[in-house]
Amino acid sequence: MHRTELRIAFRESKQSRCGVDVLIRFLERDDYRRRTGYAKEYAWQLLKRAELNGSQRRRLQEVAMRYLQKRMRREFFYMCRFIHRIAVDDFRAQVALLVQSKDAFVSKRASLLQAYFSGPESGEASRREFQFECLRSKRYVWRPISCYQARCE
Repeated sequence: MHRTELRIAFRESKQSRCGVDVLIRFLERDDYRRRTGYAKEYAWQLLKRAELNGSQRRRLQEVAMRYLQKRMRREFFYMCRFIHRIAVDDFRAQVALLVQSKDAFVSKRASLLQAYFSGPESGEASRREFQFECLRSKRYVWRPISCYQARCE
């Protein structure tokens, strides 16, 4: 699904619930192809302006729980910025349990999401701290490779 298709689905959602369901189905399907990360970012942004019913909120919270179990991708923080608005106490409790997880990666993702529950400012502060942590670690150091080095390898 492309951004224009998402925009059309959102425009339709103003007349019916069908457009919002299209966006949610797209996020639930969670397939990764070229540029789907950008489309998912855009879908999370569009959902901020939509009126959601109870079942749609529940489905989006299930999608968010799956985000905590898998590798962090570019749309993770867009999900965090959205999901803290619709989080219910049960969902917050599940995230708090995942913060105590033995899997360090799941625990880190859950703690980043939990920071947004305190407020968007504290969530953004934890996001920036995490990004600086990634930049400081040797695992995420960016090293340009010259054309000559790339051909030799």
